[in-house]
Amino acid sequence: MSISPFVQSKPIQFTSTVVVEPIYNVLTAMSLLTKPNLNQEREPWLAQTASKLTIAQRESNRLIFEWLGAALVPTAKHNSFENLLTSIEAAAPTELRNLVLKAWLKDGVSADETPERLLKDKDHFLNFVGHHAAISSLNQKMRLALYHLLNEPSVMQSQIVTHLRALWESEFAKEWEKKRSTMHYCVEELNARIWPTQSPNALLQAFIRGAIPDYITAQLSGIQQIIIVPSPYIRLHASRLDSLNTLWVFMLADFWQLPMRTEPIKRGEVKGPANALADDTRLRILELLAAHEELRAQEIIAQLDTTQSTVSRHLKQLSSAQFISEKRAGDANKIYRLNPARVSEFAYTLSALLSAENAKMVLNDVRLEQPTELRPYLDRNGLVSQWPAKWTAKKIVLDYLITKFSEGTQYKETEVNEILNQWHTYDDPVYLRRALVDSGLLGRTSDGRQYWRVAS
Repeated sequence: MSISPFVQSKPIQFTSTVVVEPIYNVLTAMSLLTKPNLNQEREPWLAQTASKLTIAQRESNRLIFEWLGAALVPTAKHNSFENLLTSIEAAAPTELRNLVLKAWLKDGVSADETPERLLKDKDHFLNFVGHHAAISSLNQKMRLALYHLLNEPSVMQSQIVTHLRALWESEFAKEWEKKRSTMHYCVEELNARIWPTQSPNALLQAFIRGAIPDYITAQLSGIQQIIIVPSPYIRLHASRLDSLNTLWVFMLADFWQLPMRTEPIKRGEVKGPANALADDTRLRILELLAAHEELRAQEIIAQLDTTQSTVSRHLKQLSSAQFISEKRAGDANKIYRLNPARVSEFAYTLSALLSAENAKMVLNDVRLEQPTELRPYLDRNGLVSQWPAKWTAKKIVLDYLITKFSEGTQYKETEVNEILNQWHTYDDPVYLRRALVDSGLLGRTSDGRQYWRVAS
């Protein structure tokens, strides 16, 4: 608290990192399976997996994640989900049960409430559950099941392990293994980049590339650390996981979902979508679709004072820019919907284009100093990022690489490789060294021990 109500508070300092986080990754995804408002479009893999659950599995999943979740939180560092299951299985059942009850009572629901009193009397327990905000949604059958599990901690432990292992082995393990290398690659690449540090909002906007969902914004108060977690299961989800100052943000480990690009945003990325918006009729169509869940083409035409061909042309342009989606109505007509995600993405792209960071990246692009024909093969830092197919272009790239060697200097083979590794991105110095020798730009002794730049 400030010593004076007129002194402006300083922003909270925060840090960020990207990690794989195998335990929370899997547990969070499993918990979402029985989330009441699980969105099929936003989380297709989770929704598909949830549809396979039996009624008994759904009840067990709710019971475990919504009311026994404290028993799942790892007390030590585990590098795999299998290790977590082994740890839970090896724990003393009463210790797991006490973790659950401690979490229930930590808010101080009443001064004289204790775990012993809570479990001793069934009616008292059911009354407590009925008034506890986090548990009151349980039906009577599940409340009784919860009461018996807590009074028989070994049975509770067995149900937790059996349920989690069944989900892991039947569904989650295969998807984890499929995306394992992708997740680690994403972590390495994303941690090597510089991300906004002025606020949690700025960081999340850079990752989400659009408006931050309300349920995430609501969790940002007091955040001092954001952990980005590439996930094989979750498209977008955030949770504080009972932490006071840390937010975990799970994002699909997909090159097209995560902000993997290293290039600055270019003006052309904004000009095309902006042209689609630069018309009063097209904006009117977007307003109509924003006011309705969907509209048929004839319904849109009826509300506009223009011809069918003109409206069709506008709809086609908006659809090409992905601001709207279309589908067949079962007849010759089409049904249109607004694509809010695209609108949000365009707004972010425009703001990012005009950000100081993006402008500096454009202005500091070393390719601007190079010949036009060389630029397509370099990244913005001047490293060779792709090898040309045609010899004329190869010669241009080789002429560029040879300038990284000094005339009159003798180089060992390892030194040549080191220099080449500094100036290309795909880790093939041997090929480039041979290409320089074959083209006559780099000389070498017959035993290959010494190399030198051939005088031009």
